[in-house]
Amino acid sequence: RFTKESTMSNYPEKTYPYCNPKPATRWLHYTIYINITLIILLVLFQFSRILFVNQVTFGTEEARTPIATLLNFLAIHKDYILAIYLVLYFINGVQFLNWMYMSNANIRSFNIEGIRYTPIAASFGIFLPILGLIMPYQAMIEIWVGSLRLTNHPKSRAIGIISVWWISFWFAGISNMISARFLDSYNKEIFGYIFMLIACALFITSALTLISITRTISDAQAEYHAQHA
Repeated sequence: RFTKESTMSNYPEKTYPYCNPKPATRWLHYTIYINITLIILLVLFQFSRILFVNQVTFGTEEARTPIATLLNFLAIHKDYILAIYLVLYFINGVQFLNWMYMSNANIRSFNIEGIRYTPIAASFGIFLPILGLIMPYQAMIEIWVGSLRLTNHPKSRAIGIISVWWISFWFAGISNMISARFLDSYNKEIFGYIFMLIACALFITSALTLISITRTISDAQAEYHAQHA
């Protein structure tokens, strides 16, 4: 564990109080799991629409009316699911910013040495042009390493999971934009659906790794605080 001398903060200008991260982490995970479920439903509905359109086009006259009715039903509910997903995605983003602020403040409350990013920079750095591509990633590494070292966690230097999270997050967004462009192009819809599946897989990968990262960090911070309370 860190000695008192090795954990002196380089930022004596402000003292940050410790805040139990587990409740915020738990709610963050709830919304992530719901978002994963919704994105899977949206993709399934999109592919179901393709199937039903083909059946309406090439099926028998008797099959067309009920299939068309079902297609309309799916289209209506897809809009509802998309609306719920967008609202929850916004809430999820706010929860994540709050979690980043709190977790960074917590490791500062433990007087860990060498933390470059302030809680504000760690949580809102993603909104800065260009710098937003790397700041959240670096801030998460600082929180991960600083928190896990407190409890001598064997994975304190295993930052590969953070790289998987961040790369998957950005490439999911890129794949989604490419998918939208292809879906708007005549006779190129198949590429749009391929990139849609890629985006979905990357989104789920990013979401699940974020759950693992935040749970591990929160457990380490709570354990260290309990030992020194």
